[in-house]
Amino acid sequence: MNICEKLLLGCLWMLLSAVAQGAEDTIYLEETVISGNQELPKVLYILPWREMAGQGLPVRTLNFEHASVMTPVYPADYKRQLDYRQQLKQRASDSAATPNQSTTNHK
Repeated sequence: MNICEKLLLGCLWMLLSAVAQGAEDTIYLEETVISGNQELPKVLYILPWREMAGQGLPVRTLNFEHASVMTPVYPADYKRQLDYRQQLKQRASDSAATPNQSTTNHK
C-alpha cells in the first residue's frame, strides 16, 4: 500500500468513526408545549350595577391661586411656625382670662 491509499483509508476511518460517534450522542426529546391560562380575561371592565343613592360624591376643586400652596415645606420652618401660633393662642387665652386694667378703671 502506498501512502495515498493509507491516507485515504485513514480519512475514511475517521469519517466513519465520527458519524458513528455522532449517532450515539443524539438525544431525542418529546415535544413540550407550555401555554398560559386561557380562562383569564384580557380586559377587565368595572361597571356599576345600580345607581348611587343620594347626591353622589362632592366635587372639590383645588385652588392654586396662592403661590404658598405649592411651595416646599421645610421641617425646621414648619416647627417654628407651629410654635409661634401656639404662643399666639396662649397669649390670647391669657389676655381673655385676665381683664384689661385700662377698661375697668374708668369712672
